[in-house]
Amino acid sequence: MDPSASRPWKPTYPIHFEDHGHLEQSSYPIDDLEINECPRAIITPESDRLVQLFGSASAVAGETSATVYGPVLSEWPARMFDASLVIAGCESERLTAQAAKERERRH
Repeated sequence: MDPSASRPWKPTYPIHFEDHGHLEQSSYPIDDLEINECPRAIITPESDRLVQLFGSASAVAGETSATVYGPVLSEWPARMFDASLVIAGCESERLTAQAAKERERRH
């Protein structure tokens, strides 16, 4: 990390919401995460592979209700379990932000 960096990087993700019958786009930050270096510098080939695998597994689970490592979480590889928790947490934050934005637009 570069402690002399003037402003830390925070991840910001797009959200979509309906506003008077039109699909609008906004963004939300993940407030509890910030770093003082380029985010690509901390993404390893392993973490990139885990994110891609999680995305594929989520697509399969959504279509078939099956999981890649089976329904018993204690049999999952620890790294995949950890990655799943982090990604699911980010997705939950995104859905919460999207719902808040939709409520805000209705009032």
